[in-house]
Amino acid sequence: MRRRERGTPALTATLSAAPVVIVPLGVRAKRFSGLLWRSLGEDDVMFLASGVAFNLLLAVVPFILLLVSTSIFFLGSTPDSAADAAIAFLDRLLPSSNWGAGQSVRDTVREIARVSGSVTLFSAIGFLWFSTRVFSSMRSVFQKTFDVPNERSILHGKLFDLVGSFLAAIGITLYGSLTAYLLVASTRGASVLVRLGVRDSFMGPLEYAFGRALAFSLVVVLCFAVYRLVPNRPIRTRIAWIGSITTSVLFELARILFAMYVERFPPGSLYTGALATLVVVTLWTYYSSLIFILGAEVAQAMELIRYPKPTPHDRPAQRHRHEARRGHADGDGERRSGR
Repeated sequence: MRRRERGTPALTATLSAAPVVIVPLGVRAKRFSGLLWRSLGEDDVMFLASGVAFNLLLAVVPFILLLVSTSIFFLGSTPDSAADAAIAFLDRLLPSSNWGAGQSVRDTVREIARVSGSVTLFSAIGFLWFSTRVFSSMRSVFQKTFDVPNERSILHGKLFDLVGSFLAAIGITLYGSLTAYLLVASTRGASVLVRLGVRDSFMGPLEYAFGRALAFSLVVVLCFAVYRLVPNRPIRTRIAWIGSITTSVLFELARILFAMYVERFPPGSLYTGALATLVVVTLWTYYSSLIFILGAEVAQAMELIRYPKPTPHDRPAQRHRHEARRGHADGDGERRSGR
């Protein structure tokens, strides 16, 4: 007696009779935009961005001290070379290396590096403790944006913040060393290209493009690591990449536009000295935080569109909010299509 093969006519007819629903791209775009707009309002992203910016401003000095101390203790760097690594990292994130207030920031970092040259290991531990506010604020933000059902406990959360801050300092320090090596390699490569006949006028924009591509890659990797690891629930790799690339593109555009705005309407016309630096850095920190949260919202909206059904592993609170947001998006799409 032969066993029944898998491709039987009855099963084939059943599968062929099942309707295949193809959602047009325009409908999906409307659902995505409606879901994203509703999520931005429900999560109150303006308030979340102000909280993240406030914690960043509070933690920036301890984190720079931690960064310099890490370079000194683990890599044997001098305070000046550690300051150069910190300045190179800030130059990748600040609006432009030519704006007037940027020199004040660099001078401040060098002063901090001179102070941290005499710190002890216990002081570095203190810097690590105070720099955890950044990761604490990120966990609080992701609890709303990514619909995290349960946050980590107090001890677990603080331990996570400590480990995250330490690994971030190590990673940024290694990035500074890698950047210096790549810049030397690119300079040597540029000299070789010049000897081969490439014009010097072409090498300047080429080196600038290489530096911007390196900075863009840094932001993409940092955002991907944060979106993937910080939330207390599994985030799909593809979704984390979507959020990180969105954040990086918006960050690069904002960096260019903000630099143009500061150069055209310099704060020095209203404020002078350290006050102008404080105003520019505060505004840039706030808008950077807003872009960072917007990338998370885009990732969450894309997850709800691509994976509309909550998994069995999701907790009831997460499933309820997941279905509520999905229902709002479907209702908006139906109302728009019915008009």
